[in-house]
Amino acid sequence: MTVSVAFRLPHRYTRAVNHILIRQRTNYALSIIELAEKSGPADVANGDMLISELNRRLQDGLFLKGYDAVIAPTWATIGLRADYDKSVHKRVIEGQEVDPLMGPLMTPEFNLLNRYPVVAAPTGRARNNVPTGMQIIANGCDDLTAFRIAAAYSQVAPPLFVGDAFPDYRDQEVK
Repeated sequence: MTVSVAFRLPHRYTRAVNHILIRQRTNYALSIIELAEKSGPADVANGDMLISELNRRLQDGLFLKGYDAVIAPTWATIGLRADYDKSVHKRVIEGQEVDPLMGPLMTPEFNLLNRYPVVAAPTGRARNNVPTGMQIIANGCDDLTAFRIAAAYSQVAPPLFVGDAFPDYRDQEVK
């Protein structure tokens, strides 16, 4: 249902987006196209209702109570492979298979709620050396708040790639 929302563009734009995704020929891009092609008007209507409900909850629960922004991680886990491909790899949490993208990824909700400005910022590296990040979400039409928070964080954040932490791929064979 949520994938159909991402394709609520006029048909001429959907064809252009599909053309770009098909040219990339990644499993991820092809799976998005397949899901979008299976979606119909009822899926779009259901997606619109979901977006309205999520927007209401975000407004009522946070912004109308005086909060300026939400700071959230971009991923819910550090246990993903660098070459993670949702069309190939299965995600199992406590013995239950979960949506391979929606399970660990915490950004799709704000892609759907596209009226909220979001700034992504690196936060460091996890114990397994996977880069970590946060997303700063401000109220609709308040881009400046999201950018100000990100700028303030950048002034105090530790440098991400220093010394031997800077990736060096020069000696690796290209596949």
